[in-house]
Amino acid sequence: MPLGRDERAAIQRWLAGDAGAPPGPVDWGAIADFAVRQAIAGLVWSAAPEGPGAGAGAEAWAALRRAALQSAARTTLALHAFARVTRTLEAAGVPCLAMKGVAIAALDPGYAVRRHLSDLDLLVRPEHVVQADAALRAAGVAPALDRPTLDGREGVEGRASLGSAVAVEVYRDPAGVPIDLHVRPPAATAARDLEGLWARARIADVAGTPVRVPSPDDQLLIACEHVFDRHGATPGLLPRHVADVARLVALGARADRTVPSVDESLRMLAEARGGGEGRRWGLPSRLERAMRPDLGRREASLRRFLKGVAVRAAIVRESGWRAVFPSRAYLAAAYKVPHDAWWVPALHLRRLLWDQPLRILRGSGKH
Repeated sequence: MPLGRDERAAIQRWLAGDAGAPPGPVDWGAIADFAVRQAIAGLVWSAAPEGPGAGAGAEAWAALRRAALQSAARTTLALHAFARVTRTLEAAGVPCLAMKGVAIAALDPGYAVRRHLSDLDLLVRPEHVVQADAALRAAGVAPALDRPTLDGREGVEGRASLGSAVAVEVYRDPAGVPIDLHVRPPAATAARDLEGLWARARIADVAGTPVRVPSPDDQLLIACEHVFDRHGATPGLLPRHVADVARLVALGARADRTVPSVDESLRMLAEARGGGEGRRWGLPSRLERAMRPDLGRREASLRRFLKGVAVRAAIVRESGWRAVFPSRAYLAAAYKVPHDAWWVPALHLRRLLWDQPLRILRGSGKH
């Protein structure tokens, strides 16, 4: 169901923090479909001035409300898991710092009930990663990664030594919440000043537990570089990203416009608020195009392809030639074959000629 001009304008203003629907009829069915698909049901429903009475839109509006309440429940579950993990790590002498969505939600409880959280991203210092892994396992937080690094290093210590922005381990809380453990933030600029990132961190309260979160300035930088540099500004991430940027600016984040991803994010925020900066050359803005469910298959495929290229480029930058020719240990674990089989090196051909091109076309983030 395509979104009309009024519906797109309404969602843009809501994402930018300027609530209120435009005059005229609103297609609640289109808005509900879009909001659920982009995981922003809580943001859209909480900003809607009021729902329709009886009529064609009532059922769609009720579905949007249900999706918003389900999202709030998942976020609450994730925040309580964050508090439990923080207590576990602190008791083991391991400080941790929240990143990305959970950090914004922890810093602003009013925004948390509207912000969808699918997982937790936590940062620990490299020298604490083995200690953190042992503490989490002892607390019943099960690891989920089942393969070594591209160059064959095993375990969290080996993965942490690579200095990669990807998680050194992925865990699953007993309540089912995924937890990504990092030793480096997913933002190149922030990664160059790790000690400053820790020093500028703030203390927030989540479920009665003091937790560490980056300052709004650092959160803005991490969010922008993660979405643009790590994920190639995938359209599905942009609506929620604009809402996060609007919230961080409202929290006092001072934007460094010399960072390209931050500058582009602020331009998108201005577009959502009606500034029209993205309309030079007469082209529709990236945000508006991301909000159109009627994009053709060819353009959607191109977007996935560009994301896949961006992800592969990041992996090559981080892993060098091992990204092309991974270790025997990695291949054996990835394809679930015996490590000592003589034909394991032949899997390089399958990976290069089939698996990796397919992942590029699909926009996959897997190695």
